[in-house]
Parts: sequence; structure tokens; C-alpha cells
Amino acid sequence: MVKKTCKKNDPPNPRLGCVGGQAVMEGIMMRGKKQYTTAVRLSNGTIVRDTHSNKSIKEKHKWLGKPVLRGVVNFIEMLKLSFSTLTYSAEALGLETEDESKFEKWLKKVFGESLIMVAAIIGMILGVILALGLFMYMPALVSGWITDWIDFGKAEQVFRSVFEGVLKIAIFILYTALIALLPDIKRTFAYHGAEHKTIFCYESGEELTVENIRKQKRLHPRCGSSFMIVMMFLGIVIGMLIPSM
Repeated sequence: MVKKTCKKNDPPNPRLGCVGGQAVMEGIMMRGKKQYTTAVRLSNGTIVRDTHSNKSIKEKHKWLGKPVLRGVVNFIEMLKLSFSTLTYSAEALGLETEDESKFEKWLKKVFGESLIMVAAIIGMILGVILALGLFMYMPALVSGWITDWIDFGKAEQVFRSVFEGVLKIAIFILYTALIALLPDIKRTFAYHGAEHKTIFCYESGEELTVENIRKQKRLHPRCGSSFMIVMMFLGIVIGMLIPSM
């Protein structure tokens, strides 16, 4: 199906950009404006679904919808949603059958229903620390070592920007390739592609059938992974234009 190019007087596509999602263990989670659903395929082929309303804390506290704040809130809420849906998929597959440890019982007693939010915040903090170390500190450290050994003269800023940018992209690709060697992660990546195809099918207005979904593109322009690569390339260009401090 060939998509029609929107002209100036054409009405906007009401489905475009209103649905997102992520891959979970043996399934996907799809999120709309009002609710989200997680679908997991069990070992016997049965697909189980879990649906919840999709309400943001910004609806209750309007001040959290201000610029910058809303970005932080959206990030934390997405982490919480990601953690809870991944936990559901693991439980549905029977992967969490071990008895709770004393520490886990203590956490539930102390934090109660807020445990998922606390886990999401801790995960966000650890993720930021890891990202800063891998994508900022390490490339800057390595490029600093090289420029100490080799005098690039006036081209040093350009070299540092290009080298650090390429190294960041290489680290990201290498990390993705290494974790893809794990069978469970590789399977999850496959569901990630299925999520993209499903969103394409929905946004094109076609009926959500296996046949229609299969023929859609696997790579989606609004994918977070694609966005990261684009931002890395953009960082290389900006770094070449901004003089070093």
C-alpha cells in the first residue's frame, strides 16, 4: 500500500503518533492515550493480555506539565511502565516462581505499592551513571590520551568531536550486538520489530491482521534506538562547530 502524501488542505492523520509501545518477554506492550495492553505468548501458544488505564500524574498536578518538568515526568513514568510490563511478562511465563527473599519482603513492606516507582527511579539513576560513563567520560578520556600523544594543532577540536562521536556510536552498536547474542534478548529484539510493524499497520489505517502487519517496515522513525543514533551524529556536527572550552 502506497501512502498518500499529505497536502496543505488534507486533514491530519488522527492515528499518527498516538500509539507507542515496547517489546517484553515473548510479547509486546502497546500504549495509547487512554490505556495500555501487554500481550504475552505462553509456551502452549496461548496469548494472554493485561490491560490498564493510562493516566499520568500530570493530569492531577498540572504544574508537572511545564516544559522540562514534563520531560522528566514522562521519562520516569515510562521507566515505571517498562518495569511493570516486563515484570508482568516474566510472571506470565512463570519465570518468577522462586520464593521472595527477606530483602524483597522488606522492600514490599517499606515501599508497598510505590515499589515499582522506586525501582524505576533507581534504574533511571543507575542508567544515567552508566550512560555518562560509557558515552561521555570514556570517549573524552580516550580522545584526551590521543591528543596528548599527537599534536593535531588547530584541527584538534574537529578530531576530538569526530573521534568521540564515532566512538560513542561504536560503543552503542557493539553493546547492542553483544547482548543480541543472548537467545532471550535476540527473541525480544524480534518482538521489538513486530511492535514497529504493528504501529505502522495501525497508522496506515489497515486492519490489524498478521498478513497486513508482516508486510510493514521493520524500522520505525520514532524508535528510541534510532533517535539515539541520530542524536549521536548530531552531536558530532555540533561538537565540530562549538569551540572547546
